[in-house]
Amino acid sequence: MKIITLYRILSNCLIEKAIKRLVPLMVLMLVGASGYGQATVTFSSATGSGAEDAGSGIPTLLVDGLIVAPSSVTLTPSGTATGGGDDYTLASTTINIPA
Repeated sequence: MKIITLYRILSNCLIEKAIKRLVPLMVLMLVGASGYGQATVTFSSATGSGAEDAGSGIPTLLVDGLIVAPSSVTLTPSGTATGGGDDYTLASTTINIPA
């Protein structure tokens, strides 16, 4: 009888430890799958054109979702300039998004 009781106690302890290890993983999977902590970053306009001295036409960064940790987005301009025979390459820039 004592051996069976000891076996049950040890089995219950091992099961409890296994469950305690699995619970955080299961919560992460369920919460992550539902979109918590996931955000989408877009621009108000994907493309644009205009005179350099117009001072407008700068796209707005839009964040949809919950930012749970500081993040960053790298903006890499591409394309070509026309007119005057000169083409310029713009440098990439990083936009930091606080949590």
